[in-house]
Amino acid sequence: KRIVVVDDEGDRTTFDGPSLVVLPATAETLLVDKQPYRSSARLFINARGLLNVVNELNFEEYLYGVVPAEMGPSIYDEVEALKAQAVAARTYAFRNLRQYQSEGYDICPGPACQAYKGFAAESELSTRAVRETAGQVLTIDGKPVDTLYTATCGGETSDVSTMFPGRNDSHLKRV
Repeated sequence: KRIVVVDDEGDRTTFDGPSLVVLPATAETLLVDKQPYRSSARLFINARGLLNVVNELNFEEYLYGVVPAEMGPSIYDEVEALKAQAVAARTYAFRNLRQYQSEGYDICPGPACQAYKGFAAESELSTRAVRETAGQVLTIDGKPVDTLYTATCGGETSDVSTMFPGRNDSHLKRV
């Protein structure tokens, strides 16, 4: 596997291997498709020969871009509600780490996993919620629970078996 990079002056550089890490030269963020992201990006060639661009950052900073994407702090401006979302999102991510390892990343950034909008979505209130719950995950018998949630529920919840027949998780009951 080989990655060829062409810079803004047209100079080409070839790197041998399945991935390459790109770091920002002077800023806290780097741009990927004109959107700012924290830390670094990994260019990863997957098994199909396609290039995935993966934002690599520490676990808590990842949540800075998840919590406001899942529960907009301008609409839901109560820090305690955002803390609950932070714990649910952290638990979900922790439980599902390496789910997409063959693609070069841990978890997808869309509705199939968790919405992730990167640095542009971050807000002071949701970042506060993440910081004030740092490291907290929900467990049963010492194992992270499956914290399934959805952005739209119509004001009601349901048992997990409604959406996932055959599942009967004790913590995923209608309330």
